Amino acid sequence: MFREYTVKRGKQYTTGRMIQWHPGGGHHGKLPYWKVKQPNKPEARLPQHREKLPQWKLDQLK
Repeated sequence: MFREYTVKRGKQYTTGRMIQWHPGGGHHGKLPYWKVKQPNKPEARLPQHREKLPQWKLDQLK
């Protein structure tokens, strides 16, 4: 997991933005994917191979 931090007045705070890898299997589903989160935006789950996404979904990611 990669989490973004910022420093204010010498203290470190999380910004809420994060990228997390899920290898697939178990309760995450069969296929591996990246999960991207940021404040005030919907969570995105991107399959390992973007070319497997339907075209309408690829258009949404632009």
